[in-house]
Amino acid sequence: MWAFPTVSSAAMGDATINSMCGKPGKVVVAMSGGVDSSVAACLLVEQGYDVMGLFMRVGAKEKSPGANGAVSGTTASLLPVPSRAHQGCCSASDAADARFVAGMLGIPFYALNFEEEFDGIIDYFADEYARGRTPNPCVVCNDRLKFGKLMDYADAVGAEYVATGHYARIGEGGGPLRGGGLSAGDPQTDPSAAKHTDYVGGGPLRGGGLAAGELQTDPSAAKRTDYVGGGRRTLLRGCDRQKDQSYVLFGLQRSILDRVLFPIGELTKPQVREIAARYGLPNRDKPDSVEICFVPDRNYARVVRERRPDGFVDGDVVDESGRIVGRHQGIGKYTVGQRRGLGIAAGKPIYVTGLDVLNNRVTVGDDAALFRDSLVADRTNLFVDGLGESFTAQVKIRYLHTAVPATVHVLQPDDPPAFPLAKGGKRGVRVRVVFDEPQRAVTPGQAVVFYDGDVVLGGAWIEHTENGTSGSIRAASGSERISPGRVASAPRSDLHHASTDDGRQIV
Repeated sequence: MWAFPTVSSAAMGDATINSMCGKPGKVVVAMSGGVDSSVAACLLVEQGYDVMGLFMRVGAKEKSPGANGAVSGTTASLLPVPSRAHQGCCSASDAADARFVAGMLGIPFYALNFEEEFDGIIDYFADEYARGRTPNPCVVCNDRLKFGKLMDYADAVGAEYVATGHYARIGEGGGPLRGGGLSAGDPQTDPSAAKHTDYVGGGPLRGGGLAAGELQTDPSAAKRTDYVGGGRRTLLRGCDRQKDQSYVLFGLQRSILDRVLFPIGELTKPQVREIAARYGLPNRDKPDSVEICFVPDRNYARVVRERRPDGFVDGDVVDESGRIVGRHQGIGKYTVGQRRGLGIAAGKPIYVTGLDVLNNRVTVGDDAALFRDSLVADRTNLFVDGLGESFTAQVKIRYLHTAVPATVHVLQPDDPPAFPLAKGGKRGVRVRVVFDEPQRAVTPGQAVVFYDGDVVLGGAWIEHTENGTSGSIRAASGSERISPGRVASAPRSDLHHASTDDGRQIV
């Protein structure tokens, strides 16, 4: 059996290996072959959990000998760590890296074929682009596979927990609010607070290190003092602000949070690599993935064209007044906010400001035309009870977006939707998010996630954008305003033009 090195608590900052919550039990850890999930597995084994490694095959055609059964010891051969930027994930070489680490740890390792399920995620990706929306396949993959099918597998093998290498945390504080909830004029926040002191459910956080009331937060973040007990778990930001992945986890079912472990949530990326080096992991210097795993060449148009060829039909490019200024080669080739490659000489900087799928029209304008006052989102998922019909929050509209203050209003069921759903879609609870200040390139198809300091209150999927205090919807053409209930085309943002395996946009 491979011997663990001693990892000092100083090397891990405020988090220590032996500080995870609860008694050890059986846990299935998703191992992608990267350093994050590998270190997560190491920490779980060190803590005394009965660990089983699992690699999810999602469509790689290469076969890796021996990757479909359990392995132990050092039976797998080590693949060299690539020196270039890592493209995508879930490849045969990634499986080999994950298998080798499992062998070092002496834990059983399995590779399961989720290709059929993952093909549905690729269909979703193509469908959203064909509808003029910007998909976030990483959020959907987390919901359906990593914490969907993986949880089903954990049930099948009798495992209490599922663990991943995400930079996020699970903590106490999902109970109702004091006073029965917040009204629009009663946010009950303390803008000067530097950390939360309101988690009274007791017990340390899963993932190590900090007990209730000792969360590390952004000093500028507002704090609520109205969450009370109930012993319910809620989702928290990761301590590493640059790597925090709570945004792409907003869709997790609240009912599974008691069974989710994020062993590296208290750590920074440099700390993770330092621990990997101390353990002697061969992938300790492996670069992070920088692309969507099924589009490693960044050619999104190719994927959409292959699956939805009707999304590539030539049409007009118009300015904000509706005047034709050029031709486009298919809406799938353009994104809101795009400046390069338009082929239009306007004598000033112009950007794609809207994509009108119904009329097959691309609208261009100046930068100011990209800003929106508010948005409407559907399929809302909340982790905290008693927020009321309106509440204030810090909201993010993209993975790399800096959270901004806004007010969230829950819409009544009889409020008419402005856009039809995709085939087979579900609308669920809808909310209107009104920003304190207009935001640039708010993107239908992406997620809007609500925060209170470190606490993830919940999130939803952006349905459409609005301008003006009256709540009117700005059409993508920029040439008219229409009232809620009438259909307007949905813009798509270039700020999701590239993504890592965890949903990080390249900007």
